[in-house]
Amino acid sequence: MNGGRPTQTWVQGEFLTDPYTLEIKPDVPKGKYKIIIGWYDASDPAFARLHVLDANGKDAGDFVTVSQTVEVK
Repeated sequence: MNGGRPTQTWVQGEFLTDPYTLEIKPDVPKGKYKIIIGWYDASDPAFARLHVLDANGKDAGDFVTVSQTVEVK
């Protein structure tokens, strides 16, 4: 989406993709890693982290864990 669909334009139930390249530095230890994603309030001078709501509308923290892991070999 390249910044073309800010979160305030998202519609409940809509499925959006926005691919990113994940660069892993050569000195990262081998192993399996979780990927977590967080969002920030760009209008906040402190750039505060936004909270995530679960399917029931309850606060689920300030990040989402991607279901897949990345393995560094």
